[in-house]
Amino acid sequence: MDHISFKEINKDNKIKLILKCNNNDLADYAIKMVNYNKELPLIEIETLIINDSSTLIYDITNCIRLSNAIEENSISLQEMLQVIGTILFTLVNLKSYFLNSNNIFLNINYTFYNYVTKEIELIYLPFINEVTNAYMNQKIFLLDLLLICKKYGVNCESLDMAIMELRDDTGTLESIKEKLDLVKDEVRRMKEQENMLIKDKTEKRSFFSVRKKENNIVIKTTEIRSNRIEYLNLVIYEGDRVKTINLDKEKYLLGRLEGAVDIPIRNSSVGRIHGRIEREDYYYFYVDLESKNGSFINGERLEPNKRYPLENGDNIKLANVSMYLKGNRSI
Repeated sequence: MDHISFKEINKDNKIKLILKCNNNDLADYAIKMVNYNKELPLIEIETLIINDSSTLIYDITNCIRLSNAIEENSISLQEMLQVIGTILFTLVNLKSYFLNSNNIFLNINYTFYNYVTKEIELIYLPFINEVTNAYMNQKIFLLDLLLICKKYGVNCESLDMAIMELRDDTGTLESIKEKLDLVKDEVRRMKEQENMLIKDKTEKRSFFSVRKKENNIVIKTTEIRSNRIEYLNLVIYEGDRVKTINLDKEKYLLGRLEGAVDIPIRNSSVGRIHGRIEREDYYYFYVDLESKNGSFINGERLEPNKRYPLENGDNIKLANVSMYLKGNRSI
């Protein structure tokens, strides 16, 4: 089956993709293997058979297309690397499940990121014959994803080598996976170093106290530690409504796209996925995800994709929506 054409339906709060095909094209054992092996990142396949025609049904409720997740900046670099790693692992190991990796439908618009489980979900086409030119599609697909990682600002020799191998068609999937593991290790080290720098800057503050002594002004600089807040509450003003959210999770996405964000904001000036609040130990940070109308902390507009430390009492503004941080117990 060379031409693949899905139709999307939305019914009873469920979003599904349907694909019509001929009964003779299907491998029944493949459908059973996909549905039985829950550890695989493959979307379960429902079948509807009428005479000689079959309909394959894939439930994509709670999922966002990977293309949209990338466009909306709702997926971090670490999550993106994990997505690529999962896809590579699946392509390499699928044969041990008696399934053909060439039958995974690798298309960025039909690869899904589950925003509930934070995992990638793939479509498997349970056909007897392979999808035409699937092997080359695998390499082109992986190359596109690795090039997207470069846009996150990754400067890593292992990533450059993996890209070169895919471009020149000289590397195997196994060798690409090995290099990706090295990239993930390097990014993890960079992240740890960044967190240490931010933590050090957040913990230490300098202030000046002025006192008089025999008509001389003495300027005294004292280094103090900021109080750590056990957790913060986010107080949001939406028109006449005020809502308070306890920020006790590691990550919160904010925006107007309900179902894809953790904190939905019903205001047209706010982006679909506008920004992200992160919590590490007792410290909080905010990241603007390239929103059109911007994010502000205490009146200062933030640069996109840059981490800003948050403190008790900070005023945050997402476009026209105001909110502030209210701390609970200091420790």
